[in-house]
Amino acid sequence: MTTPRTIVVGLGAIGASVLHALARGGATSVVGVDRYAPPHAHGSSHGGTRVIRTGYFESPRYLPLLARSWELWNELARDAQRPELLVRTGVLHVGSPEHPAMRSLRASLAALPHELLDEAGVRARGIEPAPGEIGVFEEQGGFLRPEACIHELLRTATAAGARIHHDATVVDIDAAGAAIRLHLDSGDVLDADTIVLAAGPWNAAQPALRRFFVEVPLVVTRQAQLYFAHPPEPSRTPVFIHFTPAGAFYGVPPAEPNGPMKVCSHEHGQPTDPDRIARDVTAADTAPVEAYVRAHHPALGVLANASICMYTSTPDEHFVVGRSPIDPRVILASACSGHGFKMAIGLGEAIAELVRDNRSRVDLGLFEPTRFAR
Repeated sequence: MTTPRTIVVGLGAIGASVLHALARGGATSVVGVDRYAPPHAHGSSHGGTRVIRTGYFESPRYLPLLARSWELWNELARDAQRPELLVRTGVLHVGSPEHPAMRSLRASLAALPHELLDEAGVRARGIEPAPGEIGVFEEQGGFLRPEACIHELLRTATAAGARIHHDATVVDIDAAGAAIRLHLDSGDVLDADTIVLAAGPWNAAQPALRRFFVEVPLVVTRQAQLYFAHPPEPSRTPVFIHFTPAGAFYGVPPAEPNGPMKVCSHEHGQPTDPDRIARDVTAADTAPVEAYVRAHHPALGVLANASICMYTSTPDEHFVVGRSPIDPRVILASACSGHGFKMAIGLGEAIAELVRDNRSRVDLGLFEPTRFAR
């Protein structure tokens, strides 16, 4: 079978993974386009660390994709001779045993290595639980380094023959006979058999892309990433997710020796436009997380630094992956709703299979773009 000419729009976690999978799979005509120079800090794929887990409270239907992603991240780190791309710390989930996420998590971990902790066990790992809370510790979790991962994905893609247009904005996509044509603000015109839209928040905000997401209700929100000084020993505090009455909070131990610890709210922030987003971090951004840290992480010090990223979300917080109902030559790959980086490399492989074979080895039915119309 001849591999179609493919253009990937957006080279964050998903787009870089698609480009990598297509180029490494032998595609002879693969082009990536990004409005900046990736890896960059303008979208959703930055911040020093991203959590990766083995259990999944969001839905058990993610588990095959997550298992495949673990294999591929390890393969990337091994082939690049960069073991630091994926750091294993374990992941500690804390909350009431009756919290729906905790109940779902325990079901998803039934066949995977994990440990149940009482309040004393949670406290021994550096988190002060509320009365009655328990911990579920999964041994194989940890964090990825997003900027370094994207760098390696793009490096290997270009080494395999992919081409990249950076600092390039898509102004239009139209039909050109059997091909589909992409117009850039530089005046360049690119023809392809398939276009993959993986532009994250710009899929929602940029008219040339947004029209292919018909009846997909995308919302872009502004999210603060906060880093606290004087962390406990990284070996003592793993990656954590804490379900509290004030919402879900997560934390990642320092990526570098003596570095700060990342602690963030997972609750969705204020809707925003990616081209007009307020990048300054305010007291309103930091106050809920600082209150959480004071109550549950007494060993942490003051806020050391902060940055802003974005979530692009759907109402059900599941991804959007599949052919556009507007034009089946366009594949939608977006709306990771704040939990997609860990599975980006697996999604990249699945989307590359969709391009080549019109099917993927993992079930993408949960992410079908037409589900909201139904």
